[in-house]
Amino acid sequence: MPTLRKTRLTWINGKITESGDAKISILSHSLHYGSGIFEGIRFYAAERGPAIFRLREHIDRLFRGAEKIGMAPEYSKQDAIAAIKKLVMSSGLGSGYIRPIFFYGEGPMQVIPKNVPSSLAISVWPLDSYLKSGSVRVAVSGYTRPDCNATDTNVKLSGNYSSSVLAGLEAVRNGFHEALMLDSRGFIAEGTAQNIFFAGGENENIICTPKPGSILPGITRDSVITIAKDLKFKVLEQGLRIRGIGKFSESFFSGTATGIAPISRIGDVTFRGSRGHITKKLKSEFIDAVHGRIGKYGRWLTYV
Repeated sequence: MPTLRKTRLTWINGKITESGDAKISILSHSLHYGSGIFEGIRFYAAERGPAIFRLREHIDRLFRGAEKIGMAPEYSKQDAIAAIKKLVMSSGLGSGYIRPIFFYGEGPMQVIPKNVPSSLAISVWPLDSYLKSGSVRVAVSGYTRPDCNATDTNVKLSGNYSSSVLAGLEAVRNGFHEALMLDSRGFIAEGTAQNIFFAGGENENIICTPKPGSILPGITRDSVITIAKDLKFKVLEQGLRIRGIGKFSESFFSGTATGIAPISRIGDVTFRGSRGHITKKLKSEFIDAVHGRIGKYGRWLTYV
């Protein structure tokens, strides 16, 4: 996940502090039971100043998640947006990463959170490039992505990521950069925290990506699909299996911290990686969009 540096600030329940000084109870429900709801949001250095990428969509999903796990936040969406803007301004950073999280605090120590207070914390820090390699090597994991019938895969529930932690550690131990997780039926789902796309090969005009179900329908994923369609590619959301990916010549991850990261290998299957012209084209357009250089995507940016 994003790399932390010294400049770290946290807004927690209305106050800004150094992240290391922000305190929560060791008996917080979310620490023990994975009942936090979080988002990863990026802001970029644009000509008009720091530009937060698709802030409202991230906040909408954050609050949907809070509702899913029974939270009744005392802060509104507008409160959260205002706090994020204030925190970014206070950080002095031109670009970086924002992590808002709703979490349950200390209360009765039981799985079902009854009479447990909730809090909102928002942190910001500089972001090193995630998946720095020009082309990512990916292991096919034996750990499956949680099924949509086992949890809510449409929100970023902390507990959903336990299998991602296990899959990622296994991949790194075996010399890979990342892991690709399948769903319970054996279809390709996503990386540990990224959506995945396939392109090229039999038809240079078609881009394929796993359909919603066991994947988190990422906001960056949605942006890539929009950009691809605007560039006249046909995007297919469909069930994909490992045995069928050899027909593609390109593959890449997408995500908030990841951006667009070309993949050179998945298991024993190789791809063009950073040499893939479709991936290059999409990545170039995405970078221009998030830096405010393409007018039609200006609606995606909230300037601070």
